Amino acid sequence: MKMDVRHNIWLIEDNGLYRRAIEDLVEQSGRFECTHSFGTCETALAALEEEIPPDVILLDIGLPGMSGIEGIFQIKSLSPRTHIIILTVHDEDDSVFQALSAGASGYLLKSSSKERIIDSIDEVLHGGAPINAQ
Repeated sequence: MKMDVRHNIWLIEDNGLYRRAIEDLVEQSGRFECTHSFGTCETALAALEEEIPPDVILLDIGLPGMSGIEGIFQIKSLSPRTHIIILTVHDEDDSVFQALSAGASGYLLKSSSKERIIDSIDEVLHGGAPINAQ
């Protein structure tokens, strides 16, 4: 009997309401499991040192303490195989460039549709690089 493998997704987002909405979205997809969510990069990095690394991290850029951009470098140094999708309100070219240069696999705006967010997780797991159209 074949078991369905649900990919492990972590979320780093300081807005509690948005964080819970994305956790629910990931869980309700049926394809993914949101095993951890954090309000800061620092708490996520501490967990990453203790836990099995996730397949994908959805990461905000504008976080208290360590920025999402710096977080990408740190996450990739601890877990090079983890894909990171930036999920942010920032759509400036410089932010996009910095995130991708740091090692992010994709870049979406928080205003993206629920379907786009879930499809983007699938996309990075299959070697793609989802980027916001704007």
